[in-house]
Amino acid sequence: MKLQTLAVIFVIIMIPISLVISAYVGTQIDTVVLQTSYDTRLSNATYDAIKAYQINETNSTTQNIYSEKMRDIEASINIFYNSLATSFGYGGFGENELRPYIPAIVYTLYDGYYIYSPYENISNDNNIENGLKPYIYYSCHYQSGQIDIVVTYTLDNYITICGYNNSGTYVTGSGYLERGTANLYSTTLSEYNDEAYKPEDGKTLYKYYNGKKYYKDDTGWYEFTVDRRRNDIKDSAIISVLNSNAQRDNSAENYYTSSGKFYNNFIKTNGFDTLRLRDAKDLNSDSNDKIFELSAENDPNKANSIFSEHRRDVIKKSIETNLAAAIEGYNSISQTQGTTFNFEMPVINEVEWDKILNNVSMISFMQGLPIKNKYYMGYSVVTNNKNKEFVDPNSLFFIGSDGYYHKINCKNLVGASIGGAYRNIDFERKSLVVGDEKYYYFPQNEEACYDCIISSSGIDKTQEEALNTDSDKYRWYYTALARERYNSYKVNKFENY
Repeated sequence: MKLQTLAVIFVIIMIPISLVISAYVGTQIDTVVLQTSYDTRLSNATYDAIKAYQINETNSTTQNIYSEKMRDIEASINIFYNSLATSFGYGGFGENELRPYIPAIVYTLYDGYYIYSPYENISNDNNIENGLKPYIYYSCHYQSGQIDIVVTYTLDNYITICGYNNSGTYVTGSGYLERGTANLYSTTLSEYNDEAYKPEDGKTLYKYYNGKKYYKDDTGWYEFTVDRRRNDIKDSAIISVLNSNAQRDNSAENYYTSSGKFYNNFIKTNGFDTLRLRDAKDLNSDSNDKIFELSAENDPNKANSIFSEHRRDVIKKSIETNLAAAIEGYNSISQTQGTTFNFEMPVINEVEWDKILNNVSMISFMQGLPIKNKYYMGYSVVTNNKNKEFVDPNSLFFIGSDGYYHKINCKNLVGASIGGAYRNIDFERKSLVVGDEKYYYFPQNEEACYDCIISSSGIDKTQEEALNTDSDKYRWYYTALARERYNSYKVNKFENY
């Protein structure tokens, strides 16, 4: 056969193949581009939603009462759908068109979580509606001998126990699991809250009492009401407590006193320190490691302790189980929403789980939207590190002698004196109402250190290394952490021991 003939045959065969491959590669590229675009839109909408929740929650003075929390979450969800619809609007998808592709949204909070998902409302002609399911606590069931209890965990070392002790008596108790007592500073607390906002007039002294801030000026003690107005304190009993210990706030000392009583008078007295990992009925483990017996190896403040790892396992198992059930339940009614896609629980990677298990977070899911030759399946996790209910150890800032606020491991704090330690939310703008006027102010008005807050170029040690090599920083850090934990709002608070 002539060479020209072979060339013609080759061209005839290869041109269709090349066209098919080119079309396939083009489709794959378009799919990847569209997948990335959808990921970005979902992530942006989730960020907008958690930011709205953050603003509403930090400006609330009701300290996370659950009705307020549900209101803030529902407002946040509205922001999520509005943001998502705006980003998809030019593609022909509005809010009503996108809702069928959102099988669930999860808000992981301090001691539990909400799942927002579609459901069949049997009290309303079986119409499909979207709403919050009942609040689910991070709980686990334990049995050993006569001990039969349920333990509710949190994002830190605070737990609540309800059930029968080693003698068969029903007991309830809650508190922080804390090993030992830190060397603390005796501190005074102050912040700006003047309606005229004149920093030159100085900060106003305040103390904590029953988790609330009380301020003092020349006229006496006062607080802020729910609508951010000044309310002068007339109760002589409260005034007497506030006037004690001069200007010093003793919350940090109270934290360690109460945690010591919780461990010695409740955990050990009722035999709960004998419980082992194998006694957890909601998890499969044959380990003999004791969960609540505190030691150098089992320090609840350390991420690799038995308690901390078990706490994360409990939270993860609970979220996975209930979220998978919510998404699977949506499959039975999704056809009525105009989609035949089989919704399912995606595999969340360990990096994302680490965020979820250690922060107040929002997890959003979007599935079933067609993208070229496949269907979109995505999720987004965004954390909220500025909230009242969870005191993240990384959210403590320290005011240096240079007039800026820093993280504890900032190189600019080396050799510098510390003038105060406060949570990150105290450096956020707050509002104040005087008469018919609304004013804004910053409780702590120092500027952020560029090297550690804005960027990370000034961080040359881990937080643990900085604390272990500087006793002054150690005392400031644990004084602030204990104070803020002790005064954070708790729904479950049983301290009758």
